[in-house]
Amino acid sequence: MRKRGKTSITLLLVTIAVIAGCSPGPEPIEYGAVKCDHCKMLIMDRKFGSELVTVKGKVYKFDAVECLAEFMLDSSVTAANTHSLWVSDFEPPHEFLIAEKAFYLQSERIKSPMGLGLSAYSSAERADEFRRKYGGKVLSFEQMLDYVRASRE
Repeated sequence: MRKRGKTSITLLLVTIAVIAGCSPGPEPIEYGAVKCDHCKMLIMDRKFGSELVTVKGKVYKFDAVECLAEFMLDSSVTAANTHSLWVSDFEPPHEFLIAEKAFYLQSERIKSPMGLGLSAYSSAERADEFRRKYGGKVLSFEQMLDYVRASRE
């Protein structure tokens, strides 16, 4: 009886580990080798890479925050089909940040691949520090989407 209980617990733990391990998430971007899923340019700069991950695990890769935003505005990938959104931290080591929790700086002095001058930061304080250096305006995720939307008009 005791052995059966241990087997059941082990099976439960393995199942949980497998399910947790299969959760969709960002993938490393092969800079200089992969094209942006929106503009089709090579993704070159670690400061600006971003990704959209669907609930089925498909990963769309982008060379700039603005390409991610444009793709979201134009795409057939709905919010219901989106598992997560990721943006590269402008600061080294350029790790992925959850896009909705990141803070954005829009500055003409930051040369992003698509020219809208958008960069992402892990906190409002870090974004504001770069704003003092480069000028511009700190934006939330929703404000960043509104800025990209307005730039299309």
